[in-house]
Amino acid sequence: MTKFKFWNEVCKYGAIIGLVMSVAFVIEQSLMLSGWFSTMGLVWVLAAVVYIVLLYRFAKRRREQYGQEQGFPFGHGLGFILALILASAMIKGVVEYLYRSVFIGYSEYIDRYTSALIRFAEDGKLPASMEGVFAEMLKTIQEAPE
Repeated sequence: MTKFKFWNEVCKYGAIIGLVMSVAFVIEQSLMLSGWFSTMGLVWVLAAVVYIVLLYRFAKRRREQYGQEQGFPFGHGLGFILALILASAMIKGVVEYLYRSVFIGYSEYIDRYTSALIRFAEDGKLPASMEGVFAEMLKTIQEAPE
């Protein structure tokens, strides 16, 4: 029964965290493709705080199911957290793929991404010593297969 409950909780809580991560990803990508890099960074920091708080809350709920005399072993907690991260990462990975390849289209995504980076460089936010590296990076991004 404990293993069944463990995987039920991992799936339920992992889905919640995965959906939160997916929404944050879509917002971050929309801001980045629009050239709002500083706002994107703020959303990223806020999302990271939310992920940590959710992981803590869900692990605390799991710990409360164990009695005082039984205790909550470190290995159980670590396994639960790792399983949560894996479940949520799989959900976010699927959403990332759908967003880039299906919703926007990979070639359109790369075009918008490189345009945003070029606008960033043209605004004077890129040091002159990095221009060669930046040009090489843009070339690599544009030639990379999906």
